[in-house]
Parts: sequence; C-alpha cells; structure tokens
Amino acid sequence: MKYLKLVFLLVIISHFELRLDSAGAQSDTVEYSNPTITQLVAEGLVTPINHEAVVNSVATTIDWVYADVSQIIVCLTMHDLDYSTTGPNQIPAKEIIRVVGPDGAEFQQTTASAAISNTPADRANLTVVTHFYPQAELLPPLAPGESRANYFVNLGADLPTTLDLQLKLDIEINSSPATWQRPYPGDPAELTLPVTVTLHHGITLTPATTISQNDQAITLKRLTIAPSQTLAEVCYTSPDAENWQPATRLYLDENYVLPLAHSNRVTQVPLATGALGCVEIPFAVVHRNSSPTAEFIVEFLFPAPSDPRAYWEQVSAGLIQDGIDLTLYPVSGLDYAVNSAADGLSDEDIYQRIQQQRLIVTPTVTGPWVFTLTLPSAS
Repeated sequence: MKYLKLVFLLVIISHFELRLDSAGAQSDTVEYSNPTITQLVAEGLVTPINHEAVVNSVATTIDWVYADVSQIIVCLTMHDLDYSTTGPNQIPAKEIIRVVGPDGAEFQQTTASAAISNTPADRANLTVVTHFYPQAELLPPLAPGESRANYFVNLGADLPTTLDLQLKLDIEINSSPATWQRPYPGDPAELTLPVTVTLHHGITLTPATTISQNDQAITLKRLTIAPSQTLAEVCYTSPDAENWQPATRLYLDENYVLPLAHSNRVTQVPLATGALGCVEIPFAVVHRNSSPTAEFIVEFLFPAPSDPRAYWEQVSAGLIQDGIDLTLYPVSGLDYAVNSAADGLSDEDIYQRIQQQRLIVTPTVTGPWVFTLTLPSAS
C-alpha cells in the first residue's frame, strides 16, 4: 500500500507554477512544480491559447486554459521582465487574471499565483498558473438553511463538451507591492480575451449513502473525480453550535490521500443546531483506472479551531514526544511536512500518530465512517 506524501505539500506548491524559457510559445520541455499540472499538459488535456499581447507595457502570452467540473486553470507567461529596480526576492510585475463564466459571473480564484526563479539570469520570462473554483466570486454568505452548489453541479446532466469563457488580465508593475490588489468583478481590465476550451467531465457519483457511528450520522452526497482533482461533498449534523469539520482521507487507486488544505467549502449551512449542513472537500488525486473501487473515510468530526496556528502548535508539541518532528501548516485541512521521525515509523504510522494527537488536543466525535464506492471504468 502506497501513501501519497505528495499531497501534503501540494497546496503549498500549487499556489505557484514556474516555467522559464525564451519568449513566445510555450516550450514542450516545461517542468511545473505541481505534478498534476505536468500530467494534464503531458496528456494533452489543456486547451492551447498562445495569445500574445502587451499589457501595461509587459509582453504577455496566455499559454493555455484547462477546465473540468472541479476547477478552471489558466497558464500565462510574462516576458522580458526587468529586475534592475527590484529587491533580490521581488518580482518586477504581477499578473491579475480573472475568469468570467458562461453565465457572466466571475469565478473564485482559489490560489495565489507568484513565482520567482532561483537563477537571476533566467528570470526574464516568468510563467504562472492560477486556479479558479467554478462559482461566482462575490456572493453573500449563506444564511441558515441555505445551500449553494458550484456552476457545474447546477447544470446536472446538461454538461457541455466545451466552455465559453472570458479571460480578464491586468499587469501590475512593482512600484509598491503592498498596493497589489485584485480588482472586483466588473472592474475594467487591460485585456479581455474570449476563449472556448474543452470541458472535461470526469466521473460523478451521487451515492447519498448515510452511515451512523456513535449516534452520529454522516452522508456522502457526491463524489466527483475530475482529471485535475477529486471533490467529495458530505453532510452531517453538528453536535452543538460550534463549526464542526470532518477529518477525512480518500483511498483511490491504491493510494491514501489527504484533503487539500485550502480547503473545505460550505455548500449548505445548518438551519439550526442539530440540523443538516454540508461541506465540499478537495483532494489532489485523480482516478487512473487502477482500482474498481474507492473509499472515502471520515475519521472524526472536530470543532474548527478559532486559532489554527495555536491548535497545530499543540499537536506538534505532542508529536515531539513520539519522536516525530513536523512542520504543520495553520490551515483548516491537514497539511504537513515531515522533518524527522523515529526509525521504523511508516507514513501511515505518522498519519495515525497525528490523528491520535488531534484527538487529545480537541474534543471530537470519533468514527470512522467508511464509504466504499464502485467506480465505472475510466477507459
């Protein structure tokens, strides 16, 4: 059994993708820091755009766009950047890319996009990749009892094979980085580019299966396995008025993976204490037809910490006594890097020690709730 440590760091490195080469069309030998992006490009799943323009005096190429039912990804390159007036760890320009969906709403950006080369001589041409969630950028908070699905879930079975989008691009010059801010939807852009891209559907299962453990019922409402990531939507009643979150993992194609830490998205707010609420959870894993089944596991429910950094510091301090030194990231999901561990501890051992320490630090409702699903063939 393999255990994918890759996903622990994926949320960090997916905030930026770096590619440096000569100006013009994108090189076939590009190396992306995110292996999922590398795979999408290698398999020819991205839609080439190769649109060149000068935006705020910066020569820019929109290289490609990728779309599936879980996210939109835009790749662009800024050329001939001048670092002579910037500090050693600064970039001279920053892209501000926005995506407008077919319904006219701007999609939500989920990751920041910035990259700096370690080789000053090679930094003139800078490629960044930006990820978007297919839901309107500015929406009022959900009221008790309200629910909200993303754009493609709302379409149901009427998914198109192509998607018409508008890309809006601004370039900010580094005169005062502290003033860099993304425009609000509706603000004018220096470049507006209509594009038509392939929409990859993936596999969507709607088991609506409910399992009860320790007087707590949890329902797996939907599992969407797209070519770029997997989304699981689960529903449950919170034990009290706290904001309870599920600690989850997914077993797919003989790999255990943890959720991306940027992380759970509320899709239904409970009407009151004891009423049903739902969250959507992203995983950096895709189905490659290696296994006919998948397992979605909720290990326990826990109240979301008001101070995530202090919470993880408590977890980390307890792990030191077990001979495990981790860098734990202060986010709602589980994201960490192993600095050192006692001899003989496997990846699974470390994961279980972390979960055990979390049970000590905070009150929980323990499971597990294990959902097993039969997958259709990916071929």
